Amino acid sequence: MQRLVLLLVVSVLLVTGLAGDSTAGEFDLAGWTAVEGRYFPLEPLFPSQPSTNLSYVLRPEFYFGWKRGNQSINVIPFMRIDQHDSYRSHFDIREALYLYVGGRWELRAGIGTVFWGGHGIPASRGHHQSDRPG
Repeated sequence: MQRLVLLLVVSVLLVTGLAGDSTAGEFDLAGWTAVEGRYFPLEPLFPSQPSTNLSYVLRPEFYFGWKRGNQSINVIPFMRIDQHDSYRSHFDIREALYLYVGGRWELRAGIGTVFWGGHGIPASRGHHQSDRPG
């Protein structure tokens, strides 16, 4: 599956002209990092439970645009390393999107979160008819 995705990305880049027009490219790196500390004041139920915990979070954002901004790739990975909890330690891709702007239409392909409405509510968490008072 990973080879198929890689092949698809390389194909799109070659077809859209990234290899031939990289002189007009723009690269940007942003993001944030954090150290999170937690303290549990109550006595643990088991001796193996720690009363303190530290975790490190890294969320960079890589942007590359070309063809006067008509094409771009945006990648946002996320990584957390937790001191004691291996289930909290993980790496994932929050966004990996290719964008093509052509006249009056746009093409987006990849991994992302879709929002609509005025409150930034993800599409999967919209209001359901059964939630409304009757």
